[in-house]
Amino acid sequence: MKAMARLLLIGVPLLALAACGGGTTAPNPPPPPPPPPAVASVAITPSSATLIAGATTQLTATPRDAQGNPLTGRTVTWTSSLESVATVSTAGLVSALTPGSAQIRATSDGITGEATVTATPGPVA
Repeated sequence: MKAMARLLLIGVPLLALAACGGGTTAPNPPPPPPPPPAVASVAITPSSATLIAGATTQLTATPRDAQGNPLTGRTVTWTSSLESVATVSTAGLVSALTPGSAQIRATSDGITGEATVTATPGPVA
């Protein structure tokens, strides 16, 4: 009788644990982080510049979300609409080459902002 009682006292809880998976189930992994906000606009500062041919100026591009908040860590690609007038480096440094006007564009995640650069003739020697 004692053996039967001992079997019931030990065996029933063990069967219950085995039926529940032994209590060693792995916890659910945390959910993935939300995707980063999309680029809604790209602001370039200054938005326009007038330079004497041969001069340079630094432009800065700021990708922004739909609420206007700046987004960090985004890749920006710079281009000039007229490289005979003004060129732009990968860092946004604009060089005025010859008199005229060019649009300098900064693109991030397919969204583009523009600044106008006007080059004027240099002083006559």
